[in-house]
Amino acid sequence: MRWHGTVGTIGQWLSPAAVLVAFFAVTFPLWSNAYLAAPDAASYFAVPRTVFFGGNLDFTDDYEALEFSPHHFYLTDAGRLSNDWPIGSGILWLPAYGAAHIAAHTATAAGITGHQFSPDDPPRRAGLPRPLTRGAYEPNLAPTGQSGIYRLAVTLWSAGFSLAALLLAWKLAAPYAGRWHALAAAIIVLLGTPVGFYTYAFAMMSHVNSLLTVGVLLYAWHRTRGERTPAQWALLGFLAGAVAMVRPQDAVFLCVFLVELVFEPPRGREAWKRWARGVAIAAGSALLAFSPQMITWWCLYGNPLQFPKIEEMHWFRPRIADVLASEYHGLLSWSPVLVLVPLGAAVLWKRDRVLAAGFGAGVLLQVYLNAANEIWWAGGSFGNRRFVNCGVPFAVLLASLLAGVRPAIVYTVALAAAGWNLLLWATERAGNLSLAHYTPWDGDFLATVLSTANPLAFFPAMMGDFAGFGWTPRILIMAAGLAGAVAVQKGLHRRFLHSSQPPGTSSPPGHENIERNNLRASGSPWFIAKYSPPRAGIALFVVYFAAAMPLLFLVLALRTPPADTERLPFDPYRTPRSLFDGYYEYGYFNLAKGRPERARTAYERAAELRPDQPFPHRYLAAIALEFEGDAEAALRHSGRALDLAPAYEPALMIKIAAIEQLMREQPHRRAALQERWEQRVRAAEELLERQGRPSIQ
Repeated sequence: MRWHGTVGTIGQWLSPAAVLVAFFAVTFPLWSNAYLAAPDAASYFAVPRTVFFGGNLDFTDDYEALEFSPHHFYLTDAGRLSNDWPIGSGILWLPAYGAAHIAAHTATAAGITGHQFSPDDPPRRAGLPRPLTRGAYEPNLAPTGQSGIYRLAVTLWSAGFSLAALLLAWKLAAPYAGRWHALAAAIIVLLGTPVGFYTYAFAMMSHVNSLLTVGVLLYAWHRTRGERTPAQWALLGFLAGAVAMVRPQDAVFLCVFLVELVFEPPRGREAWKRWARGVAIAAGSALLAFSPQMITWWCLYGNPLQFPKIEEMHWFRPRIADVLASEYHGLLSWSPVLVLVPLGAAVLWKRDRVLAAGFGAGVLLQVYLNAANEIWWAGGSFGNRRFVNCGVPFAVLLASLLAGVRPAIVYTVALAAAGWNLLLWATERAGNLSLAHYTPWDGDFLATVLSTANPLAFFPAMMGDFAGFGWTPRILIMAAGLAGAVAVQKGLHRRFLHSSQPPGTSSPPGHENIERNNLRASGSPWFIAKYSPPRAGIALFVVYFAAAMPLLFLVLALRTPPADTERLPFDPYRTPRSLFDGYYEYGYFNLAKGRPERARTAYERAAELRPDQPFPHRYLAAIALEFEGDAEAALRHSGRALDLAPAYEPALMIKIAAIEQLMREQPHRRAALQERWEQRVRAAEELLERQGRPSIQ
């Protein structure tokens, strides 16, 4: 009893928010990996870079500095180089990038260049995706726009976004599940889903930004449910515009407003009028916040409603089973803890139907959107990265289950399932799991994954490069984070982080009793709730997104010249080709799974996108010869591959095998085929001789 009493006392005294901050403070400097490469991460990163180095929206220099391949961009009809990725992440990163820019110039003026990171420096591992950008191998304080200081600043900034989003999830879940169950759910979502991987290992993608913006929108929606003031509608509109500018598909989370309308419709004619006026205000605010993206599309494509990549959507052919269960980046196969989320929604339904239905509808719509995407597996992804935006709903729904139904059993299942995701994470970091190239989940692979549970394998694997900085910056950032945790514990968080209920308690059933209406703004139109951040922070957000960014991007657009293609070392494509990598790897996956027809379709699509690449033709030749018995087709495709790359050995061997098969099947052509066979054998022998390898004879 004394032990339980002590634990209870500690639980009452200790702040879960401080625990979460401390967890980030300790793990992030150790696990952080500042990975930056084209196209996705570098396309987002190119936005702040062109703001500071170009002063326009001409990405020519940025694409060269960030080492884009020719198929990662194209020349648009407006005569400018494309950037098909949303600009919202770049806008969110501008403060961190600007601080890094000042620090880099200050260090250079003081004669400090920093450490120069080399591919051979520990903790480099073969599993880290290649090629890294040039900035990874520059002195890490060089003011080049992509050196270590820039990548570290953006990575730390993004980690702060992830922490803020999980604190919001904890704040939302605590009244329903209790403070500690809410904390447990937040940490389980961090370590048991793609949220953690894209917080620590790939923070320079858009996913953590998406996690935060969606979380803030859902939090603001929930805390203002009911009668909203015009100022609150305006704020919600600004948030919606920011959400769409980070990732347009995140806008489907606006469905929570429709759910609220169904379950809690306005009562009376005047209430409906106020609701309609509020929606109009929100729509105008959203359009203003989203206008920098529209200005960018107008500048780059000549159309403010361009919506690049919309052609990737197959609305009536969603691959729902694959996006959820496939071992090729399926959501549930990589993150099985999310199987518990629907059960959590059922538990929360008994407490707050609007919240449960709203979050459930948002997650289901994300499942549909991601399944309807042409690249449903999300390319080189850890699990299915596109669901990181659901992190806050996942945490709230999971917390409801942890507190509601047989906690001991639920915790056991949740921790075991989260452990699988964490072991996959460590396996990838150790270089034993490629995110792009399919790795069969056979017995050997499972043994490799389980072997990372050994602490002597796990912790070295999880160590990140930290943008090439050594132990001193890691320790300083860790100390600063722990100081922040102490500040939170001492009560500096009470304006926002304290739950509306006493520690360790939760509201009685029914959202009416969660003091929602009592948490409304009082005395100031800019508050969305009594315990919200200060008015100055909200005003800063509005000024940043609604005034500064539209004006900035209008100036950038007006300063943007037509693309000077003569500066490029190649003639750019005129249409999007960035899906080449996805189709090429999807073909390999289907080939490994014994699905030659699907593999052939994928490789044909890859060959259409990049007709200058020999690799798809090599695989098309192999499929034709080994699975379809069509030696003529194999001869044709292998010949095309060799036309593009005369020393491409796999294609050469397939062509020889195809000729041999035709010689057996068509004796009347034996003489001509014999001559071609001898030519190819001689070519193969010359190739092997140049490589110092044994003869094929």
